[in-house]
Amino acid sequence: MNIVTEKKCRKCGKIKSIIDFYAPKSLGNKPTNSCKECQRQYASQWNKINKGRYNENARLFRRRHPDRVRDSNREYYINHQSEFHENGNKWANENREKVRESNRKYKKKASIP
Repeated sequence: MNIVTEKKCRKCGKIKSIIDFYAPKSLGNKPTNSCKECQRQYASQWNKINKGRYNENARLFRRRHPDRVRDSNREYYINHQSEFHENGNKWANENREKVRESNRKYKKKASIP
């Protein structure tokens, strides 16, 4: 039995490692005919051309799978927490007057019994 380690992409024509090809379950875990890079480019172009359909599909997915979306968002936040804090601090420094006004409103509301 020969073990295939390389394959030629049908779109770009380059010979690449088998790792550079998707192997979806729908194809019986066999690698696709085009490499990951070419498939990403194709998907990106399709999303631009079919923006309305893409947005509707994304909306439907979020409605049908709220747990998966929440878990994905949580994981992203955990992995990028420092960036969130940096961006928040940067915004607060650039918008000091808005922050002061917001704090004033909060303190005024909190002090009312």
